[in-house]
Order: sequence, then C-alpha cells, then structure tokens
Amino acid sequence: MAESLEHVVPDLVLEKLDSLLAQGIGLGKGLDVGSELKLLRATLSTIQDLVLVAEGQPTQKTEGSELGIWLYDITQAMDSMPSLLDELQLEVLGRKAAQKTRLESIKREVRSLFSRSNSLASTISHIKEVRMKLEKIASQKPNFNSTVYAKRVVDMHVRPRHVDMYVKPRKREMTQSSVGAPDVIGRDQDKENIIQLLMHSGDGENVSVLPIVGVGGIGKTTLARRVYDDEDIAKHFQKRMWVYVSDSFSITKIIKEMIHSATGEKCGNLTLDQLQTRLRRILDGKRFLLILDDVWNRDRGKWLKLRALLMGGGRGSKIVVTTHKIGVGPIMGTIQTYVLSPLPPEESWSLFLKHACVERLEGQSSNLMEFGYQVVEKCGGIPIQVRMSGNLMYSAKETEDWTSVRDNGIWSSEHLPALKLSYEKLPSHLKPCFTFCSIFPKNSEIRSDDLVQLWIMHDLIKPISNQGDKEMEDIGEEYIKELLERSFFQDFEKREHGACFSFRIHDLVHDLAASLAQQENIMLTFAAKNISRKIRHVSFSDEDWSGHEQQVLNFLGKLTDVQTILFPVDGVGLNSESIVNTCIERFKSMQVLDLSDSRFEALPESITSLKHLRFLSLKRNDRIMKLPDSISRLKNLRALMLGGCSELSNLPKDMELMINLRHLEITTKEEALPALNSFKSLRYLGVVGCVNLKSLFGGRETFTALGTLFIHRCPSLVSLPCGVRHLSALKILRIDDCGTLDLLDGDDGNVPGLKSLKLLVIVKLPRLRTLPKWILQAAASAINTLSCIVIEACPNFIGLPWEVLQKLNSYPQFKIEDCPKSTVPDPDAHVGDKKNEINHRMFRNYAHAQNSESAKALEEVYKN
Repeated sequence: MAESLEHVVPDLVLEKLDSLLAQGIGLGKGLDVGSELKLLRATLSTIQDLVLVAEGQPTQKTEGSELGIWLYDITQAMDSMPSLLDELQLEVLGRKAAQKTRLESIKREVRSLFSRSNSLASTISHIKEVRMKLEKIASQKPNFNSTVYAKRVVDMHVRPRHVDMYVKPRKREMTQSSVGAPDVIGRDQDKENIIQLLMHSGDGENVSVLPIVGVGGIGKTTLARRVYDDEDIAKHFQKRMWVYVSDSFSITKIIKEMIHSATGEKCGNLTLDQLQTRLRRILDGKRFLLILDDVWNRDRGKWLKLRALLMGGGRGSKIVVTTHKIGVGPIMGTIQTYVLSPLPPEESWSLFLKHACVERLEGQSSNLMEFGYQVVEKCGGIPIQVRMSGNLMYSAKETEDWTSVRDNGIWSSEHLPALKLSYEKLPSHLKPCFTFCSIFPKNSEIRSDDLVQLWIMHDLIKPISNQGDKEMEDIGEEYIKELLERSFFQDFEKREHGACFSFRIHDLVHDLAASLAQQENIMLTFAAKNISRKIRHVSFSDEDWSGHEQQVLNFLGKLTDVQTILFPVDGVGLNSESIVNTCIERFKSMQVLDLSDSRFEALPESITSLKHLRFLSLKRNDRIMKLPDSISRLKNLRALMLGGCSELSNLPKDMELMINLRHLEITTKEEALPALNSFKSLRYLGVVGCVNLKSLFGGRETFTALGTLFIHRCPSLVSLPCGVRHLSALKILRIDDCGTLDLLDGDDGNVPGLKSLKLLVIVKLPRLRTLPKWILQAAASAINTLSCIVIEACPNFIGLPWEVLQKLNSYPQFKIEDCPKSTVPDPDAHVGDKKNEINHRMFRNYAHAQNSESAKALEEVYKN
C-alpha cells in the first residue's frame, strides 16, 4: 500500500518549501513570511509521520473507510499547495529580474511593486488557511492499531525518510542491443512459417489477409517486424507499409498512415476522396505487404470498406493483421489464423538470463538459480513479463530481494503481474516520470529531449546530491536510460547523430501507466467520457480537431485546474484562437502550453496572466506574425519554442526579463537577434529558418551555461560571432544548410573555449574547406571531450592536415559523406576494438599524401 500513499504529501511540495526557506524569504513589510513557512513545514512533517504510520495499518484504505476518507481529506487540502508555493517563488524571481535588467525595466518593476505586495499578502493568507486546515485534519486522525503504531514509530526513527527500500540498479553499459532492439530469442520457426505463408499462399488472389493472434505481450508486433524487415520479403513485395491501428479503426487515419509509410509523404489537409485517389495510385498493380498492427475492430462493415480500397494491388499482395482478440481473425482473414503460442520454457529461460545478466548467475549458488527458474515459470512464457522479471533480478543484490520477487502475492492477484511488480520496485523518483508518459498516444515515437523538457517543467527531475553540477537535462537522460534498462521503454534509436534518441512504450506498459495516472493524465478523444475534474495533464490525441471547436470547448469546460495542454500528434494542432483564450482564462495554474502545429494568427495579450507558465511552444505555426511584447513578463518561463514560425516578423521586446529561460528556439524575419545577454540559464539555443539573419549574438560572457547550439537553414548568415568560441559549457554544435556561412572567418586558434564539446555536426556548408582552428584547438586540449565529428554534403571540404590531427589526444569518430574533394576516408566503416588503431593508421597514410592537391590546399588554408 506504500505506493498508493506516496502522493499524500508529495516530495515536490517539501522540496519547494525547503528551497524557499533556504533562500531566507523576506519579501514584504509587515508579513512574517519565514515564520509562516516554518509552521507549515512542521505541520507537513507531522502529517508525513502519520501517513507513514497509516501505511502499516491492517485497516482497509479504500475510499469509503475511515482511514481512506482521512487520507482523501489530506490530499484535497494539499491540492493547492504547489501553486501557492510557486506564487512565492515568483516573487523571488521578480526581484531577481528587477536587479538584473536595465533602468527602464526596473522602473516598470517599481510601478508594479504595490500590486505585487498585495498579491503576496493574499498568497500568505491562503497558505495559512491551508495549514490550519491540515492541522485540524491531523488532529482527527483515525484510531491506529496500537501495536502497529508503536512498530511504525520505531521504524521511522531507525529508517530515514525518502529512501528507496529497494536497491537501485547497478549501471550496465547502454547499447542498442541491450535496451533498444527487440529481443529475438526464439520465434525463428514462427518467422519462417509466416514468410512461407506470405510468399506462397493465396497467390491466386489480389489481396490475402493473414491474422496473427496471441495474448497481449506475447510478441506479435516483434515477430511481424522481423518478418517485415526480412530481406526475402523486401525483394518479394514492391511496396511495404506498416500502420499501427489499436482501438480506433479510422479509415481516414489508416489511409494517411499507409501513404506516409509507403512514400514518407504527410497528407494532413486532404479529403477522404483525395486520400483514396492517392492511395490507389500508389498501389496500382504493385504487389504490396501491409501490416495492420494491434487491430481491435470487430465491425466487418468498416473492414470491408477498407479492403475495397486495397483490391487494386498486384496479384499476391498480402495484409498481416496482429490482434489479441480472437474474434478479429474470422472477420478479416482469408488465410487461416496463425495463433502465436507462449515461449517454451528453455527460450523463456534464455531471455530471462539475457536481462538478469547470465555472467552474474553462473557464479551464484544453485538456490539463486532455482529462484530464477521459479520466477520464469510464473511468467507463463509471455516475453514482456520475462524481460521485466529479468531486469528486476538484475537490480537485486541479495538473495532476500530475489525471494521477495518470487513470493510476492501480486503473481496471483494481477493481470501481467511482472509489469505491476516492476513498477512497485521502481525508485520513487522514477515512478511519477513513468506515469507521466501516459500523456503520449500509444505507439507514438517519443524523443528523449522532448520528454526530459516536460519532466523538468513539472519538477520531476531531482538533483543528485553528490553531483551538484550535473545538468537537469543530463539527469533526465539518465532517467530514460534506466527506464529503458528496466524494459518500461523499448525500440531505442539514436537521432541526429547521437544528439538525442527516440523510443516507444509497449501498449501493455502504456496501459499500466494510464491506470496509475488516471486521476492526473488524460488523452482526450472525441470518444472520451467520464472525465474527472481532477485531471491535470491533457493531450489531444485525435488526428484532426479542426471543425470540432465546440466539442473541444465542452471537454475543457469539464476541467478546472489543468497544468499541461499538449498536442503530441505530429502535424495536428489548433486553428481556433477561442480555444486558446479559453485555456488562458480557465487554467491559471498552467505550466506547459504546447501549441505546436497550430494555425491561429495571434497569441492573446492575456497570456501574461499565466504566471506559472514554464513551457510555451508555437512551433510550426506558419500564420502567426507577431507575439505580444507582454510575453516577456513571464518570468517563470523556462522554454520558449518558436521554431518554424516562418511569418514571425520580430521577437518580443524586453526578452532579457526572461532570466529563467533554459530552452529557446527561434525563427524570425529579423536581420539580427535582440540582446540576449541576460540569458545566463540558457542550455539550448536553436536558430532555425531565419532567412534574413546576418548576425547572432555578441559578447564573450553571453550564454555561459549553453550546452547545445543548433543553427539551421540561415542562408544570409555569413559568420559566427567571436562569442561562440568562448562557450566553455557547449557540448553539441550543429550547423546545417547555411549557404554563405564561413567558419574560417576571423579564425583564431588561441582561444580557451569549447572545453566541453562532445559532438560536432556540419551539414550543407558549401564554403567549408576545413575545420577552423578554434574547433580543433578544443579537440587537442588537455581534457579532450570531443567524441564525434560529422561532416556531410560540403562540396568544397578538403579535409584535415596531419599537422593538426596529430595534436588530438584521442581520435574522435569521424563521419564524412558527400564531400567529393575530401581525401580523408570514412573511418566509420571500421568497427571493432581496433578502431582507434585503424583511425591512427588511416590519418598517417593520409598525411603522407603530401603531393596531393588537397594536401597542398590545406597547407595554404592553415598558413593563412
């Protein structure tokens, strides 16, 4: 029951309160803020102790029980506390901003001093009111069992609070095979059987349908993917398409996904008739393979409508349908249903060992091995259960931990118990991060950087006590890797040359997250019913909300305290300004407002009323022309994403007031960026599609914490400012498609910057002949962090002279593609333990080619 009581006094509230106390709050005359916060902290500590005692009570903790009602009253009283503490923090931020901005801005701050003081008094009054209510509830605690009460009191003094009782996993190296690629132990015969059915059966028909049926988590999708990627299958079928269907059998959506899978084309604005015409043209006379993954539909009429559209394919075309519903097969199939059986015991054991770490088990006692056998037997041959059980065992250190997994009562009381048990054994800091993921649609591809940003905005990432200088973004990436290692995430894939990665969540794992977060998160669809007013995080998962404005407003009208609005489906956003206005007017505690892919023309001035707003995205809105200058007063804003706003004429005035920005992505028609010297907290800067931009920023002290700089499609940008060479915290530098940019302009190797550079990516720079000294100097520094250099589609790139390369302490990974004048071969083709030795020999051979035209040209470049 410990898991269900964790939310009663959230760690987040205690952390915010402790932070405010540590800052020595003294914000208003006549208001003893510090004393009130100390009283609140004492009250919360008392309630915490009582809740810990409640954990051990044999009394039922259901909603109708005395204890259940008491716990519910506490959670209701605590409901407003995070927002109230945020109000206090905003006062601190306001004073910091006033101290750091220019005189005119300070004058504006002074004019608002009295209104802020009134606001502070109101906030303190509300905090006091909540505290007194909590004290009253605490005094009305139920009668606890005296024996259990005494034992829990002793435990509380022996065992410190906020410590995970289950040992955290020991780190293993994260590789694509260990955490990303699907487990392929077994199923070889199933794969061959299905390939034979697809290539030979039903050849007399234009289109045949093969259903693959099996219980959830048994590996239907993994098997279908192995078949889909098979070389013989790829040669046999002229077109291959993969569509994830799930419980929504929308013909329009399926056709769009088929077209996208076959051609890469997105068809967001086409009518159904236009889509059908496009699909028929793609399939006309071609033998195709279509995978319809995770089909729930039992409506034969819907299936027949879709099937009629597919009959124009070439003879021998096949459709594979994966489903866990037995009734789907007879409705859709023309080939006998293929029933997927559980893994046999020996293959289950092999899969378990892969995740539990076979080397570790081989040196253990026979008792430990026997524990493993017994746990595998409980998994029933379901691969997802076996994987998660193996990961649990890998995380355990002692025999007692293995015993607790084997003997846990959850095996007999839960559907797919290994999933729930794996969640219960998660460290406490990972639990809310995992359940938050239910806000994404099933089977969606989730980018690591996007998810980490959302976690940061909701204070779900905890600083590591012994690593105080570690960035929140890096900690968040570690969280994702740990969830990948525990099989909560899957299908890991590197993106953008390793700058980030993507992954998916298995449907059953997504169901678990959704069930745990059902009072917090919701994915709104047109079919959504019984919406709880307690919902805090909302995502709109339907493909097209245009024309359904009133329905959206009806949904929003049922909610009261939303903190997140998200449109996670790529290419789907809002067209209506009235819906934006409603969100702003109704949800004053909003922290994340993601309006990506929207098409409204103006953001209302009232956006400044969202004092708690931390994340605002207008990405890919190609209609908005101007932002209200008042947006600069959102001092709590940590991320402002304007990439792809191609009609945006200029950025807001006084942006230097936004001193807490960590992420900024810009598209503007301006020729120069405004002064951004106050952005000392900025970690990510993206300058994207700025067609008129000629200069970035100046000053050596600008962006002292910047970790990533991304410059994309800025054709008028001629050179980078000197300040770029002094970005000592920069880890990732990506420059792409800047036709007039000359990196050698004003090149100077005597700079101390770029000490932290790890990844350098340069693409489509026609003026690039070689890398500038200020980059190579960083690579040759005493502490060399550079691990990867990627140069692509640079037609005039010559290469790198040996005189420069020999200064490097360790040879980074090079990837050089589509650079016809370069004489440097691509070492990325070499793999294995001897890669550094191969690179060394390659560069030496290159250096000996002194008579080559490229080598002579390089000498001239570096002489100049």
